[in-house]
Amino acid sequence: MAQAAADLLPPEGEDLQVSIRVGPRGRYKFKADRARKLIDKVRSGPKPTEEPEDIVGRLQAIDYGRTVLTVKPSGYRTLRVDYPLLIEPWLQANVRKRVRLTGIPSANTAGDVTGFKSLQEIAELEPTIPRIEEIVVGRQRLRADPPLSIRATYDLEDRLFRFSDDKLSIDACAETLDGLKAAILEEVDVLWRQYADAPDNELAEDALVLAGSLRDRFRVIA
Repeated sequence: MAQAAADLLPPEGEDLQVSIRVGPRGRYKFKADRARKLIDKVRSGPKPTEEPEDIVGRLQAIDYGRTVLTVKPSGYRTLRVDYPLLIEPWLQANVRKRVRLTGIPSANTAGDVTGFKSLQEIAELEPTIPRIEEIVVGRQRLRADPPLSIRATYDLEDRLFRFSDDKLSIDACAETLDGLKAAILEEVDVLWRQYADAPDNELAEDALVLAGSLRDRFRVIA
């Protein structure tokens, strides 16, 4: 854009004014030489940082030979992205379901997203892992009400499955889906012992909030 603007300017030294818009005091005008300095400043300045974006769509198909996903977002053209072979069974369970892709998008000249320069995460929006309904903590059996749904996210940079629940302070990760569920159960075990089972007078204010959230979600049944 800076190059295109520079090509419209006359040679240096010409006493030409540029008018770009009409304001309350008339047209905004400035010397062409001033525009040249501004354009040079844009050229030499830092490039804007590319921010990750989330795109949600339905996983339509998997090309097993090329390890490529086909995802159709609502309002966007169909996207095709590479995936690691390790997560193929998980992706297969999500065919025809909605997923979220997170990364640095690439676009064509019309501005339409056509893929990703860097894909960072693939997240399922419709859980494929069985819900956690009960858990044993020490000699107590807890029932989750409602059951804890596990929407797994795969981190392509760390090559780990992740799950988080801010309200319950769960932040678990593992290399496999079975390992992820085991990590979640372990986190609930530790959190229940340290917060829900602790006397309220021994907990700080934020710990009391967490203890209340755990007691609201899990009920001791035995």
